[in-house]
Amino acid sequence: MVQGDRARALAAYQAWLDIARSLAQRDPANTEWQRDLSASHERIGNVLVAQGDGAGALAAHQAGLDIARSLARRDPANTQWQRDLVVSNVNLSEVVKTGKRAYLERALQIVRDLYETNRLAPVDAWMLDDLTRRLTDFPDE
Repeated sequence: MVQGDRARALAAYQAWLDIARSLAQRDPANTEWQRDLSASHERIGNVLVAQGDGAGALAAHQAGLDIARSLARRDPANTQWQRDLVVSNVNLSEVVKTGKRAYLERALQIVRDLYETNRLAPVDAWMLDDLTRRLTDFPDE
């Protein structure tokens, strides 16, 4: 993707998705493999956005969010999985036709919860301002 070769990036991410799916099916209790599967969907969604395939991107990002939600429910104290929920919600806010604001609000609420419980990583502190700005700049639906 960085080199601008979206077709090769998509092929690589799809290969990664196939591997992640196989591993996750082999051991559904392995949360790292489930997370890899979620990340695979997210990366494919990002490539599809860049290629102009909104419907495909929506499906990929939704699949990633579904897995991220499942992981976060298993262990709400896991800050990485909470962060994954933020990323998934932001990604979906960029591809849905309606409900964009709701995804951004969910992402901001997760970031606020992490911040208020001193679990927001310093490297992610920018998220508070960014999501607040996005919501301020975003018209009501």
